[in-house]
Amino acid sequence: MLRDNSIDMNGVRTLMAIAVPFFLLVVIVGYFLFSRWMGRDRSAENRRKSESSPPPKDRRRNLK
Repeated sequence: MLRDNSIDMNGVRTLMAIAVPFFLLVVIVGYFLFSRWMGRDRSAENRRKSESSPPPKDRRRNLK
């Protein structure tokens, strides 16, 4: 029975070693795609804000 338990633990460790990084990768990619999708909806609001005050990148270019 101890051998069976050790084999099961190794199988669980192997499964976790494969599943956890894959799950993290899916979460990161999903968050990136979701943020880009939300960014498209907010792009109009960002344009309105940029008209009233220029972004810091333009200020740096003007100083040079």
